[in-house]
Amino acid sequence: MTTKEKNFSAALAGLIEIKGFNPEKLADVSGVPPHFIERLINENFDKLPPAPYVRGYILKIADALNTDGNALWQDFQKENELIKKSGAYDHLPHNRFAPKKISRKKIILCGILIAAFAYLAFRSDNLLGRPNLYLATPAIDEITSEPIIKITGQINPKDAVKINSQEVFADQNGNFEKDLNLQIGLNNIEIKVKRFLGREIIENRRVIYAPLNQNNNIQQNDQR
Repeated sequence: MTTKEKNFSAALAGLIEIKGFNPEKLADVSGVPPHFIERLINENFDKLPPAPYVRGYILKIADALNTDGNALWQDFQKENELIKKSGAYDHLPHNRFAPKKISRKKIILCGILIAAFAYLAFRSDNLLGRPNLYLATPAIDEITSEPIIKITGQINPKDAVKINSQEVFADQNGNFEKDLNLQIGLNNIEIKVKRFLGREIIENRRVIYAPLNQNNNIQQNDQR
């Protein structure tokens, strides 16, 4: 151990003695652990903690001794070759109660997921719900003498509608229509509405086509 190291410890011990302190009393006044003060006085520099702790303790000691803390710290750095330098891999003890740093990528990913879930929740009914159908014509069990009947109704414009398995396109308000050729007698018409990823509903209509020049018995037989 060099003379300079002894000079620092001796100078510190001299300051403590001038103030009428001993290590225990200095510890009470400064709040620095007494074993740390004893290690400085007894030149046990190899048992000191990392530099950030040493600097903080020396500043507290200097304040209690009414001396320049920065100067005392600089003298200690110059004269002590055994001080534990705080490098890139030398960190202060981890505080388990301190909030953990979250990476920017995780924050962005969480933001995207939250936005996606919010969008799905907002659009869930349009994507997964049950479709609605308002069928204006034909009426239930309609009888007509015309060979063509017009199927009209309204749905959610985001849903799909099929009439007898043929896709029909609705306008921007969900209104749709289709002309259907009828056969003489009973005609079964199936209107199917499907929501994208959601449920499907089916409504059936029966239409009896009875031309005016046909015997009325045809109508009666088809209704049975």
